[in-house]
Amino acid sequence: RLLESQIDFDLGCESILENIASVEGSVLRAGAMSYRSVIVTTCHTIRENTLALLKEFAANGGTVYATGKLPDCIDGKVDPRAKDLASIVTPIEADDPTLKRALRPLSSHQSVCEGDGLKHVLMQVRDVAAGRRYFLFNNNRQTEARFTLTVSGIPTSWSAIEHDARVLRRMTIERQDDVVRLTLLLAPGGSLCFDLRNTEGLNVLPSTNRFDGKIADRSLTLDQAPKIKRLDPNALALPYCRYRIAPDDKWSPLTAAVLVQKTLIDSKYRGPLWLQYDFNCRDKTTGKLQLVIEEGDKFAVTVNGLPACALPGQSWLDPCFRLIDLIPLVKTGTNTVEMMRTFQPPRVQMPAYIPRDPGVEIQPVYVIGDFALQTERSDCPVDAPHPMWKKHFLLPEVHLNRLRNGFTLTNEAGAAGNDLTLCGYPFMAGRAALSYDLRWDGETNNGMPVWLDLKQPDAAAVEVFVNGQSAGTCINAPY
Repeated sequence: RLLESQIDFDLGCESILENIASVEGSVLRAGAMSYRSVIVTTCHTIRENTLALLKEFAANGGTVYATGKLPDCIDGKVDPRAKDLASIVTPIEADDPTLKRALRPLSSHQSVCEGDGLKHVLMQVRDVAAGRRYFLFNNNRQTEARFTLTVSGIPTSWSAIEHDARVLRRMTIERQDDVVRLTLLLAPGGSLCFDLRNTEGLNVLPSTNRFDGKIADRSLTLDQAPKIKRLDPNALALPYCRYRIAPDDKWSPLTAAVLVQKTLIDSKYRGPLWLQYDFNCRDKTTGKLQLVIEEGDKFAVTVNGLPACALPGQSWLDPCFRLIDLIPLVKTGTNTVEMMRTFQPPRVQMPAYIPRDPGVEIQPVYVIGDFALQTERSDCPVDAPHPMWKKHFLLPEVHLNRLRNGFTLTNEAGAAGNDLTLCGYPFMAGRAALSYDLRWDGETNNGMPVWLDLKQPDAAAVEVFVNGQSAGTCINAPY
């Protein structure tokens, strides 16, 4: 009900509140967050420290609402003190109008949503340096949502990819004094993220800026193969290695790195450990080529028999993932990486053989840089996707690829295609630009918008540019 009422909230975990929550005046503070109201939903037990916290909060002027049955147990045991909660709460019905009337005056952002289809519109609001950031999402994948949002501030758009702001134009803006009324249109499954800057400089907005958006029957589909331009380093994962525990021992067969870890832990081994990873190069790259090793500064590393050292102060994605420059060490054909370190099993073992310090982790290593990966598609049959996938992800179909074992580093040659895993980038986790040539045979479409149908982009976030101008951002389902 809170989500359907566009009321922003956080779930209160009692174990977390026990460690970080306190009452300051009429405000309940938890870490960097502060709250003026608390809702207690139906529950059978409550922690003693939570009850004490709520009683202190209410005594200092805080508001505590209750929806449903109150607990009769404290810390899992029937306790008459649990009835103390009834004396400090205000019962409230969990229906949409009642929630809005009760909680809206307590909202910190004081924004009002009105219109049809709001039951499917979810909204989150966060304070940022420039003011407030709004995120709205239409959870209905069949029907658009048109509604108004009354706020105080200057609306600017926010890019989830480049983290920059632009003047937001695709909405109707009506200004009166320091209040702005926005008429918004969200496509089925569509989302919008924008900032509200402080009211200073509000006069830069015209009194009315109209976007008379209507849902058009017409849509364009990107059905041709795009040109691909990689914007972040490509990556080759090397999850298999050989190992030995003495310099004169034979190397083991190729083994998954996590299973090497398990084997050594199970045997309670402590002592020197050598690891060997291989990768193939068809062409010597003219750009960057680096080896990524977790805690690479703690290993003695050689590449093709030559010593290699982690670059000082340089890492990839995480400070633990240290970088080694491969350009002066790599050769065409098979390249061999050998690593040596004293192995110490962890004291505490987590599920899936993920150790906790102190101890040594044996992990895959990675080759990153300016290259493509050559491989072949496997002839192995692919099992039909489980029906739950389609139901959960709302996908028209699930397409799976299987690739043959073995990847070869090659120079990039202007790849084109809809599937990056088959265009030389099966392991890449980063940004890429896909370029399409699209022909438009109408001028204005009678003043109605035309939707660009991206189907289901295989990416966490996609920003679309048409003729160099941003047309919006799509964030992967469900948001």
